[in-house]
Amino acid sequence: MGAKRKCDNCGRTVPKNETIYEIKIELYAKAEDLEIDKDDLQEDHMAEIEAIIEALEDMDVEEVTDQVYECYKFDLCPQCRENFHSKLKLRSKENTQSIE
Repeated sequence: MGAKRKCDNCGRTVPKNETIYEIKIELYAKAEDLEIDKDDLQEDHMAEIEAIIEALEDMDVEEVTDQVYECYKFDLCPQCRENFHSKLKLRSKENTQSIE
């Protein structure tokens, strides 16, 4: 017996004659340019580093890693795929227009 083909969004069972879609969402900390000047190089940062280490020691490993990277995958039926697609396209157009 094959695996259940169920939409993770609406819960509908997707028949074998319909395409099931997978959406993958990645959330990660965005790297930004680091600005270091001469004063930064001359300062002693050990107290700051120790404070960060102390804060990390009190946190759950999963919590810390989730702040850096998370990945989710969901199966979608054709209707939910179309709904997500339309909303993403609209959002993408809005973001492009605000840049121009």
